[in-house]
Amino acid sequence: MRAVAVGLVVAYHAGVPAFPGGFVGVDVFFVISGFLISRLLLDDARRHGRIDLGDFYARRVRRILPALVVVVMFTMAVMPLVSFTSEQTALASASGVAALFFYSNFFFWNQADSYFAPQLELLPLLHTWSLAIEEQFYMVWPLVLTALVAGARRFKGSVVAAATTFFAVVLVASFAFSVWSTANQPLAAFYLMPSRAWELATGGLLVVCAGRFQSLGQPVCMVMRLAGVAGIIASAMLFSATTAFPGVAAALPVLSTALVIASFEGAAPGDPRPLLAARPMVFVGLLSYSWYLWHWPLLAMRRLYFLGERSLPMDLLVCAIAFGLAYLSYRYIETPVRTIRFAFLTQRRWTFAFGAGLCFAGFVAAQAAVIAANPDASGRLAAAAADKPPLQVTCNPAGRFQGFPPDAVCTDGAPGAPIGVILWGDSHASHLMPMVGEALRPLQLKALQRTRSGCPPLLNATTAAQGRVDLECVKFNKAIMTELVERRAAGLRGVILNARWTLYLNVPAPNPKETFARALTRIDEATMDQKPNLGVWPHDRAGSAQTLERSLRDTLEGLKQLGLSAMIVAPTPEMSYPVPECLARRHEQACGATRPAVDERRAAALSAIRAAAGGLDHVTVWDPIDRLCDREDCFVARDGIVIYTDEDHFTATWSRRLAIAAAPVMEWLVRGPAAPTQPTGPSARLSVRETR
Repeated sequence: MRAVAVGLVVAYHAGVPAFPGGFVGVDVFFVISGFLISRLLLDDARRHGRIDLGDFYARRVRRILPALVVVVMFTMAVMPLVSFTSEQTALASASGVAALFFYSNFFFWNQADSYFAPQLELLPLLHTWSLAIEEQFYMVWPLVLTALVAGARRFKGSVVAAATTFFAVVLVASFAFSVWSTANQPLAAFYLMPSRAWELATGGLLVVCAGRFQSLGQPVCMVMRLAGVAGIIASAMLFSATTAFPGVAAALPVLSTALVIASFEGAAPGDPRPLLAARPMVFVGLLSYSWYLWHWPLLAMRRLYFLGERSLPMDLLVCAIAFGLAYLSYRYIETPVRTIRFAFLTQRRWTFAFGAGLCFAGFVAAQAAVIAANPDASGRLAAAAADKPPLQVTCNPAGRFQGFPPDAVCTDGAPGAPIGVILWGDSHASHLMPMVGEALRPLQLKALQRTRSGCPPLLNATTAAQGRVDLECVKFNKAIMTELVERRAAGLRGVILNARWTLYLNVPAPNPKETFARALTRIDEATMDQKPNLGVWPHDRAGSAQTLERSLRDTLEGLKQLGLSAMIVAPTPEMSYPVPECLARRHEQACGATRPAVDERRAAALSAIRAAAGGLDHVTVWDPIDRLCDREDCFVARDGIVIYTDEDHFTATWSRRLAIAAAPVMEWLVRGPAAPTQPTGPSARLSVRETR
C-alpha cells in the first residue's frame, strides 16, 4: 500500500497525465499511519498494561529525523545555486526550519494566503506539510491513548471499547469539520490537521475492529482488496486540481484504503500472496519514506532553475534519480539508525540528544543557505525583482475581507492634497499606483488604492476557480460602492478600474506555473449568503466574457449614478516566465512575448471592456499597449528599465514612467463627466506618443 501511495504522489508531482488526482496518495499514507501507530500503541498497552511514551518517541526520532535532516541539509546546500534571488532562498530556508520542527503545514498555509509570495510549487520542501500533520498526530495521539488506558485501568473498563469510542468520535467530528472547512476555508482544510484527523482515525478504527475481519473469508477479502485498489486508482484518475479537497471527495481514497487494509487483516496465513505483497511492491514500500522525501526537492529545484518549465521526460528522470537516492538513504541512513546499530542510541536520553543535534545541524544549514545566497548575477535584475509598488502588500490584501486599511497608508499623489481618485481592482490595479500618484501630483490631488488580489472591480459578479466562487470579493466590491457614495460627497472626482482581465475568462495563463484558470459568474444578493457553488464548472470562455461585459456595465452605470468619471485600463501583456529571473539566464527576446500572441490573448477581454463602455460619456478606455509593445514584440525591458517584477506585474519604476503617457487621460478623469475631452465608447482608445 505504501508503494501505491508514494507511486501516485510521485506520478502526480511529475505531471503524469493519467493521474491528475495523484495527491490522494497522501490520504492513503494518512490511513496507513493511523493504522500502524494505533496498533503499535494498543499492542504496547495490551502487553504491558501501559504505553511507554519514552520508547515511542525515541522510535519516532530514529525513524523520521535522520533522513529528513539529510534532505533538508542537501536542499539548503543546493538552493543558493539554483535560485535567482536571496528572497527565494530565504523562503526555502524558513520552510526548512518549519520542516525540521514539524510546523511546515502552518508555514505553507500562511504562504498560500500571499498572492505575491513566490509560487509554492517551486518551494523544495513544500511536501513536508503532510509530514508535519503526521508528526502533530504523533504528538497528540499517544497522549490521548495513554489517558484512555489509564482511565480503563482505573475504572476497570475495556481499553478497546474506550479506544473505539474515541476513534469513532474523532472520525465523525473531523470529517464533518473537513466538509465544512473545505467549502468555507479551503486552504486551512487542506493544510491543517483538524480536517485530516478523520483519515488517521480511520486507520485507528481498523485496529480495534481487526478481529471482526478474520471471519470474512478469502473470496470476500479478495473482492474488498480489488474494490479498494480500484477506488484508490479511480480517485487518482478522476480527481484533479478543480476537485474540492479534502472534504467529501477524500472519502473515496480513505474508505478504499480501509477496504484494502481490512482485507489483509482478514486474510488467512495460507491465502495466496496478492500483488500488493509482491517483492517489488514491498521493496518500493520500504523506500517510500525516503523516496517521498527526495523526489520533490529535486523536482522543485530543477523547475526553479528552468524558470518553472515542466518537462515530463526530465521530471520522470529526476524522480528516478530520487529513487536511487532513496535507496542509498534507506540503506545507509534509515536502516542503521532505526535498527540501533550505534550503541549510544540504545539509551533514550542519547537518542533524544541525537535528535536535537540533528535538528540543530539542519537549522544551521538553513541559516547558512541565506548567507550563501547570491541575489543575482546582476544587481539591476535583483533590484527589479524587488521593485514592487510600495503599497502592494499593505493595501492589496487577500483572505477574508475585514475592512479597508487606513487611508493614510494607501494614498499616493500630491502631499496634503485631497483624495480625487480611487484606484479599484486587483493586483494589476495595485501595480499602477505609482503611475497614478505621479500623474496626480501636478493636479494637486491624491489617489486612494482599493485593491484586492484576484478580485476584479465588478458588481453582481465574482470569480470562480477550482470549482469555488469568491464571495469575499463580492463583499469587497460592495464595500467600495458604499465608500464611493461617501467619498463623492467629500469631493471624489473619478475612479480608475483595472484588473488582470484575461485571467478571469477561463484562459490558461502563459505562465507554466499557473496550472488552472479562473472564470466569472454572476451572483446576486438572494443567493450570496447561501455560499453557492454557482454554475457548472468549468465556465466556458464565452460565458465569462459575457459576464465581464455585463457586470462591468453594471459597475459603470453605478459610477454614473454617483456622478463619477471612470477610466478603464485595457489588458496588459503577460510573459511566460518571471522576467528578472529569465533575464538573468536568457536574452531579452527569449523572455518576452510576441505582439500577435499578446493581442490574441487579450482580444476577448478588450472587446468586452469596449462593449461595456459603449455609449457612456463618463467613461474612457486607456490602452497603454504601445508603450509595452511594437508591432512584432512585447518588451520585458525598455530604456534601461526592467518592466516587470514577475510575469505580469510592473515594477514601480516602470509604473511611474507610464505617468507621462497617462497624464492626458488622468487630467480628463479629474475634470469630471461634464467636460470629456477624450473619445469614448466601444472604440475608445487613447493613443499617446511615446516619450523616452
